[in-house]
Amino acid sequence: MTRNFPTPSNELAAVTNTIGQAVQASTSAFRFLGSLKGDTRAVLVLLLSVCGLLWAINYFSTKR
Repeated sequence: MTRNFPTPSNELAAVTNTIGQAVQASTSAFRFLGSLKGDTRAVLVLLLSVCGLLWAINYFSTKR
């Protein structure tokens, strides 16, 4: 059985790619949140959805 260990250059490229995706996602999220100014219902639904998602992830990841 052979094991493939990532070389440092591939690992660096993967980390850089992940950071780039995170920056792009956060920029999109801030633009989206900026477009919700004054729309209280949409903000409330978004907040409840995020809380529900975090609860579900926490619940199912700790359930054994």
